[in-house]
Amino acid sequence: MSIITSRPKYPLTDEQEAIIYLADKMKLTGIGNALNDQFGNPDTYAAQSFEARIRECLDCERNIADTANFKRLVRKAMLPPYYKEFSQLLYLNQRLKPNDLAMLHELKFLLQKKNVIIQGVTGSGKTSLAIAVALAAMRRGFTALFCAMNDLAGHLENQTFDQFRRFKQKLSTPDILVIDDWGLTLLSQTVLVKLADIVNARYGHGSIIVTSQLTRNGLVNMPNRSIVSDALFDRMFNNGGLFITIEGGSFRGTVYEVMEGGTLAGEAVAGDASAANQSFPQAAPAAAAMASASAAASAPGMPPMADGATQASAPAPAPVPASVSVSVSTSAGGQTNE
Repeated sequence: MSIITSRPKYPLTDEQEAIIYLADKMKLTGIGNALNDQFGNPDTYAAQSFEARIRECLDCERNIADTANFKRLVRKAMLPPYYKEFSQLLYLNQRLKPNDLAMLHELKFLLQKKNVIIQGVTGSGKTSLAIAVALAAMRRGFTALFCAMNDLAGHLENQTFDQFRRFKQKLSTPDILVIDDWGLTLLSQTVLVKLADIVNARYGHGSIIVTSQLTRNGLVNMPNRSIVSDALFDRMFNNGGLFITIEGGSFRGTVYEVMEGGTLAGEAVAGDASAANQSFPQAAPAAAAMASASAAASAPGMPPMADGATQASAPAPAPVPASVSVSVSTSAGGQTNE
């Protein structure tokens, strides 16, 4: 059904128009849309029972309510400026194990309150996959929040006790917390202690999705490994987490990066919840092009981040100015949307 601003005009009786007006006044736009179509096309609906017509009105109202709720959840999730849903990531199917894909798409890990690590080289689609999972959860009414690790570490490093207490509550509430690009820089012991506190607060209440170029062992065996970091990762995955590896090299600069549509944050989300299942045409590049892209990704100078691998030393996160409010920054310049 169309929304009220694009509702078709039909020659209706005064009584019919009064009924639709009352539905609109009560903010039952979906029911108003359905009644408008039913009143305006009597021959089409003549064979339907009264119960079927009532059900159609209620279904239309539910769809509009679900879409409005999804938009609200997406705004609160603080996603990067550009994101895709599962139906727009068909090219990842060939790089994921079927069981892993099913666990993510069906949100089995979330129902079991398990955490997830998505590992792969830069540009392999880790961030896009994590966001698609969060969007699938929001389609089903769950809440989500996206954080880039560098931004998160900067906030945690400089917060006072009261600021951190409020911030921890904010990160403890969502059903899914996405922490993107864990492992790009070494985290201070202050940040690790606060992360452990956040993980403890979330334990048994939701799921954390971590994306990283490092494997689980690589994350644990960082150069600054400590009792705190061991306790942090033990709490995150001692209940049987899900470890997913995206095989192959980077998609950046290939046809796969642009062949599926995406949604720019702030644009209108599809007006029907069924849009999440819409299939997009998949490009069919030659096998040689794919082989060439894979070969380039594994060429010398691009070693994979293997278990126990170290990383280049990087400066600690920059202090957050006192004027900056306590929230997770998601500016386009500070995010990596893979």
